[in-house]
Amino acid sequence: MSRSGTLPPALLQEVERQSFNLVASPSGLPPDIRSALAEALAQSRLVIAAPSEEWSAGCLVRPGAPRQRLRFAAVGERYSVLEYEEGGFVPVCHVLVFGRNSKDAVLLWHGHGDWSIQTGEAFLGALRRGELWRETIRGMDRLERGT
Repeated sequence: MSRSGTLPPALLQEVERQSFNLVASPSGLPPDIRSALAEALAQSRLVIAAPSEEWSAGCLVRPGAPRQRLRFAAVGERYSVLEYEEGGFVPVCHVLVFGRNSKDAVLLWHGHGDWSIQTGEAFLGALRRGELWRETIRGMDRLERGT
């Protein structure tokens, strides 16, 4: 498994079948997920805005405002799936899949998210249908084929 690219279909199906709880803010994330997310964002301590908090969405960084904002977090016993926005000249929406064991979380996959998802329930539905990663996989396939 890698930080980008595709996950094996059997693992994707396992993630899609798992039960998840929606977490509405970064402070509500379990410690292992907070630590793994901070590592994925190259931070020593996680600094990410909650969905309703101010953040630096554009290319001009606001002093003291995080560069990322959590959109959705689905936390399960073995896997967690998060979507966050990252500010910049062209803001980007990211999706991360973490594998979890009894003490740690490890980043398994990183792709781009779907701005059209507007609610936590829609995020869970897209996760269960595999839509969060299938669009990225299709885009990568088209890029590799040159179409």
